[in-house]
Amino acid sequence: MRRKMLSALATRWRDFKTFLTREYVFGERQNETPCLKYQITDEEWMQFRATRLDPSWQAKRLAAQERQAKNDAPHLLSRRGYEKKKKEMKKVRAEAAGVEFADRVESPPRHEMWIAARTKSDGQITSESARVVADKIVSKNIQTKTLHFNSFNS
Repeated sequence: MRRKMLSALATRWRDFKTFLTREYVFGERQNETPCLKYQITDEEWMQFRATRLDPSWQAKRLAAQERQAKNDAPHLLSRRGYEKKKKEMKKVRAEAAGVEFADRVESPPRHEMWIAARTKSDGQITSESARVVADKIVSKNIQTKTLHFNSFNS
């Protein structure tokens, strides 16, 4: 429990620093100070701002932005993550199989998780490249099942 709380706290802290950077260092509020609103001392704010304006940090930020721009198959899991999606999928499988507890159902394979993470609520895939990959996954899965079925029948 303690570890989970510390992890959640670390995530919130990282998100807060990202917000300050996005809004007050590089964003629309560059000329404002968050000191009064968020109870930050002027010294702490100046130090934080200086680290964000440092050329080495700027290089890391630019590299991360370039990496993110290349992500043409984003997932839609938000903060829920794969674990929550897996629980949801196991629950659906348990209901379909008539099993009382979802823990007694086999976890969905990775390829199904990947496709589910990139499928919108209306059934559409997030991007064209994700659709291409999903189609390849589905066709490979069908081929594998066919080969497996034929090997038992021969």
